[in-house]
Amino acid sequence: MKILIIGGTRFIGKKLLNLINKKNNKITVISNSKRKKPSGLRYINLNREKGIEKLKHEHFDLCFDFISYKKSDPSDLLKNVIISKYIFISTTWIPMYFKMKANKICRFSSKRINQKNIRPETINYLKGKINAELELKKYKALGYNVYIVRLPITLGDNDHTKRLDFYFNKIKKNKKIFLYKNLDNYVQLCWNEDIARALLIWSKKDLTKKNDLIWEFLPLESIKLNKLIQYICLFSKTKFEYSLEKLK
Repeated sequence: MKILIIGGTRFIGKKLLNLINKKNNKITVISNSKRKKPSGLRYINLNREKGIEKLKHEHFDLCFDFISYKKSDPSDLLKNVIISKYIFISTTWIPMYFKMKANKICRFSSKRINQKNIRPETINYLKGKINAELELKKYKALGYNVYIVRLPITLGDNDHTKRLDFYFNKIKKNKKIFLYKNLDNYVQLCWNEDIARALLIWSKKDLTKKNDLIWEFLPLESIKLNKLIQYICLFSKTKFEYSLEKLK
């Protein structure tokens, strides 16, 4: 099988690369990362646009796209490269922040934003993902074998966003963490290797008979945020007190 991975040199993509059997698959990676090149695969060290141009008219059985951030990104790829099954990596933030039902796609509107204190760069990121999803919906209607996987906030080794460090640093420096007691402070956590493993299993399934466009990748269970903090304290053998505040 010929597999194309766009991005994928760190975090979830790196785990995915490690899990794919390189003996039975021919893997091509597009990435402009300066990190050490993985062995046993074809590595195109260019940005997305130039990498796609280099692969023009080539055929791939499967593609994982980790770095598609705007409306034109999926269409530029599908117009230039022949892909039998395309998997677009999106985010579960879309239905959460934009008041959308799971497995649905709506046009971006600032009126739909569910929370006020969202950074402009986050809104631009989500807007780009929404527009790319809408473009893929058109390709799905035309009969293309395309799918959207919305991933949750993910933890794991090599996390360049250092999400878990926020709590570790607060606890280590004994700084307050404010939790709103009249807000449902539940968290759902996924580990990057588990997501990579599930992606690989799911990608091998025959999805041609299904009309599903979106896979909302969410854990079946959740825990309260204060419980997560307690686990971190227990693991790090640290005593820590957090503050419960009323939501203003």
